[in-house]
This record gives sequence, C-alpha cells and structure tokens, in this order.
Amino acid sequence: MSRCLSAGDSRRTSVFCRTALGVVLLFALAGCDDDDPTGPGGNGGGSDPIDPEGLVELYLTARSLDDQALPVNTAGEVEIDVGEIFVLELAYADLRDTNEDLGVFSLAVDLLTDQSDRLEAVLSETQRLVFGSELESAIANDPTGNIVFGIEGSGTTYTTTGATFADDPIVEIEMAMQAFGYSRGVDYEVRQDPTASSGASGIGFRIRWSLPTYANVDAPDLTVQTEFEDPVSTQLQEFSPVGPDGVTLNQAGLRFNVDTSSRTFDGGEEFYTVQGSVGFDAALGFTGLEVIGQIVPGGIPDASNDGSFDEPFDVLSVPMRLRAPVDGLEIRVAPADRADAILLYGSDEAVTPDDVWLDDDSRVVIVGS
Repeated sequence: MSRCLSAGDSRRTSVFCRTALGVVLLFALAGCDDDDPTGPGGNGGGSDPIDPEGLVELYLTARSLDDQALPVNTAGEVEIDVGEIFVLELAYADLRDTNEDLGVFSLAVDLLTDQSDRLEAVLSETQRLVFGSELESAIANDPTGNIVFGIEGSGTTYTTTGATFADDPIVEIEMAMQAFGYSRGVDYEVRQDPTASSGASGIGFRIRWSLPTYANVDAPDLTVQTEFEDPVSTQLQEFSPVGPDGVTLNQAGLRFNVDTSSRTFDGGEEFYTVQGSVGFDAALGFTGLEVIGQIVPGGIPDASNDGSFDEPFDVLSVPMRLRAPVDGLEIRVAPADRADAILLYGSDEAVTPDDVWLDDDSRVVIVGS
C-alpha cells in the first residue's frame, strides 16, 4: 500500500522510493534542523540534564509484567529479586524539529550487558496455527462442515462449524481453549498471524502462552481437524521456549517473545513488526532486535488514529530475569553495527552513530539478590 503526496505540501519536497519486503515504499523527504533541539521531538519535554543532540534519542527502562515502570533507588538503580521476571522496554524520541519529526521507520539494536551469566531470557511458548488458502472455498461449499479442536494430553474436543468460524475465528479458537480449561489473559493470548494471512498462503493465528505461568515451559500443543466436503490443509508450528533437552533455550522462539504492542500508539496497538533473527547470549545480552514500521509516507502521525506522536515512543519489550545476585549490572542500548540500523520516515539517509543520542536514559542499572 502506498500513496503519493501533493507537490503543494510545504513540509515535503520530493518523494523517495525504497524497496523493502517486496513492496515499494513511498517516503516524503522532510527538512531536518537539529542545530538546537529542545527535547525529545522538539517539544521541550525531555528530562535530560542537557539538550540532546542529533536525530534520534534511545531510551531503555525496566518495567513489570503488568507494564508498570519499576522504581529506582537514590543511586538510580532498579532493585530486582533473583528469579523475578521483568521486561526491558525500548523507546525513542525523534529529535527533528516539530512537524518534521515523523518517527523511525526501521530500527535495529542490541541490548548489551556488562556482566556475564547473570541474565536469562524468559520465553513462553508460541504456536502458529495455519489453515490453507482452500479454507474459504471449502466453507462456502459446505458451511455446516466442522472444525474440530483438541489439545495434547486431553480427550476433550471443541467443534465449530465452518460458517461460525468464518464469522470470528479468534473467538472460536478462544472458545476451544476455554473448553480445555484455559483462561484468556491468564493462560494464553490469541492473535492473527500476519505472516501467514496473506490470502494466497491461507490464514494463520498465534497462540501465545502467558507469563509467568508458562515461563520456559513446554506447553501442550493444540490440534485441529477439518471435516468439509473439500479437503483443507492445516499446520501447527510449535516454538517451544526450550530445546529437546528441556533446558537449553530455543533461540527460534525468541522473536515471538518480542512484544511490539505500544503504550504510546493507539492505546496499546502494534506499530512495528519484528524482523530477522533475534538472539540471546548470557555473556552479551539480546542481539538482532530489529523492527520495521508501517508503510505510511507521513510516518507515525499518519498511522495513528488521531494524528498524534507521543514521545518517547514505545517500540518493543523483552522479558528476562536474574539468574544470580548482581551489584550494579548494566544493560545498555547499542544501535546494530551496520549502516542502515536506523532509518527515519521522511529521510533517504540512514542515521549515523554520531546522530544517535545515548545517555543515562539509554541504560538500566540493576542490583538484586
């Protein structure tokens, strides 16, 4: 999806075309004046002791699982108990002048620790349920045909008709989970899977088991059978938190535990989509955290329901916990070591390291026992 802006728009001088994910993106070029920024987004709302300089400021905060900012002590440290699950939230401010600050289009960073073997990534299982593209025609030909759900380790099943499933498939999957004794928001969450719902490839859903109950736990698998006059293919992919040994972290499950719901975008909606392969190393931290934004020429203000762009803008969060006591463990944001680590809406130039503002707001210091 794309559109060209009127040449009469005084905020934009030309159009830049970039190909990403097989789509031609149309970005409007905006002027940039960062000689005298007055705070995040040019709004004078920053809390930095000196005015930030450059194009982008990065923030890192520690929050609870229920999304509350964790308090800091007088030394600026977050106190966390060993084994307590918390999340690290990444955010940014666009330091360009007001009306030119359209937000970040794509962002790639690492979250690096200065103490080895003290942090543990916390994962819960994700299952991708994909129906083949023939489902729509199968339901049209046989609307009273059935879809039968089951779950590993139980003889209980939940049956729905194709017509009922087509009306609201997420509700029907949730009804199945409830029939198996699980509660939405407590045990699981269901979302449509955008990577498997392109029409040609079918329609897909993600069942994400909840934290902390299913932290690093191999959860039971959902099963599904279709009973229509025409055959329908189904596939369930399991991304367990752990490998076959039940202990080793399953790196393939990391990307599904990167939460991109944003407190600062339309009341908790997702603006960014996770890209690439996320990694975790107990000696380094999280690597390869990469997201890409929506395809909108005017950036975040264009995409939001009310044209707002609240900064710092919440990008993503990742869950983790302490494996051992620490005293002054530091976790900091570092832009990925590549030329295109940060791309801005309204600009055809990648943000250079010199134009990324990193100060105390871009790190979290933890003490814990």
